[in-house]
Amino acid sequence: MSRRNEIKQKQAIQAQIQLAFSNSEKKAASWLAPSTKNTESNSSYLDLPIVPPGAGLSSLEDSPGNIRDFIESDTTKPDKWRPSKPHQQTKAMAALTNKMRSEKRDKIHKRLSTKPAKPVKREDSDSESDEDRKIRSSRSVKKSNKSKRPF
Repeated sequence: MSRRNEIKQKQAIQAQIQLAFSNSEKKAASWLAPSTKNTESNSSYLDLPIVPPGAGLSSLEDSPGNIRDFIESDTTKPDKWRPSKPHQQTKAMAALTNKMRSEKRDKIHKRLSTKPAKPVKREDSDSESDEDRKIRSSRSVKKSNKSKRPF
């Protein structure tokens, strides 16, 4: 039991020390002046409107709020910041876009499947003379038929 009592006493002392430190920090902070002198610029920044994604500057009158409201609000997303009109597509419009997509896929498929093969160049043996063939063959590297070892 003595070990348990020691632990409780240590925890109580730690709590008292933390309370004393926090009280002294609060007292010292109250003596100091505010760290920033530009409170007007901070307040003007916090009063700026929030522009929703995809919206332009013309929709500022429909803006859900300002930065101050956003910072001071809780973490849940309020209803007023959600878009008022969700993008709904009619059945006819959805069918049209699907048709356009399928036509585009068909065009690409046809273009890729009917791609012509590269023509193979054939040498005309009649047009070349025997001398040209001999010269061309003499330029190429030939394999020697020597079976003897050089060393």
